Amino acid sequence: MSRHALSLVHINQLSINNPADEYVYYVAENAVPKSMTFEEIKAETVTVKDKALHKVAELVRSGQWHTADETLKPFINVKDELTADDSNLILRSNRIVMPDALQSKILTVAHEGHQGIVRTKALLREKVWFPNIDSKAESMVKNCLACQATTPESRSHVPIQNC
Repeated sequence: MSRHALSLVHINQLSINNPADEYVYYVAENAVPKSMTFEEIKAETVTVKDKALHKVAELVRSGQWHTADETLKPFINVKDELTADDSNLILRSNRIVMPDALQSKILTVAHEGHQGIVRTKALLREKVWFPNIDSKAESMVKNCLACQATTPESRSHVPIQNC
């Protein structure tokens, strides 16, 4: 048995010759949330359905971020942490960048059990990233009727003062 890396790796019946693509697929397969499949994420990301992610993948590969428009600003801020493979699957460090179509689904899954803002954000940050992830998670929890019903009101009441 050799300790040298293989020149051809088969992941989910895909042949990959590029070491960067091998890394992306390895991390992506291990970062997929349990409630989703790798194929589901890839189908929404790889195709041109998500035009923003398609453009980001091109910019990651070309390095020409100066051509990016204002709508890609959240990605420009983290450009040094992004990796993309030839099929446009994008990672931010070791987390999958979720396409728009799956963001509400992953937010719902992370909030399952109504564990509050901090825990919901922590669950999301373990495996995925997308622009405004924190504000979207907070908004979802704050607008959740079950959470509103069981969470004590955090505002302090001013006692009645005698005049």
